[in-house]
Amino acid sequence: MKSFLAALLIAVPALAHAYTWDQTINFDPTTQITSKSSYSFTQDLTLPNSGYDSFVVGSDSIDSYSLILGLRNDAIGQIDYVTINQPGLISNSMLVNWSAKSLTSNDTFEGILSLNNSGKLALTISTAFGNFFLDTSELIATGTQGTKASVPEPASIALLAVGLIGIAVMRRTSRA
Repeated sequence: MKSFLAALLIAVPALAHAYTWDQTINFDPTTQITSKSSYSFTQDLTLPNSGYDSFVVGSDSIDSYSLILGLRNDAIGQIDYVTINQPGLISNSMLVNWSAKSLTSNDTFEGILSLNNSGKLALTISTAFGNFFLDTSELIATGTQGTKASVPEPASIALLAVGLIGIAVMRRTSRA
């Protein structure tokens, strides 16, 4: 009986798993961002992507995401001031003496809402001074695929475990 309960407690959390959507935009030709200019684009997880199912608005849900921008400098030795604007967050980076750089931005509440409502994340990249190229943009989102695949909450799993342990203890004490 103990081994059955232990196996059940280990197996139940394994039923809950996250799904990942990934979209990479390769800017070909690369997009140059010059001093005091900006470039806006949209990551769209609803578009078909090789190796991944597309995000279905209203059925799938996103819990978190990360954004990775690949940049390349046009003139090494100059200072570039990069601003990334996404829903709910404006992040700034000062890059000095660089040739290639990946800038990572984590999720925001507003960004998660935007992705869940439309499957899209609007972005703007700009510079106050300096020139550089935008090579790639990768959006990696994690969540649940389909509304039918509900993920049990940890509290529900803990309550189930306590109940099963209580039943086992009651059966054991009633035999004695």
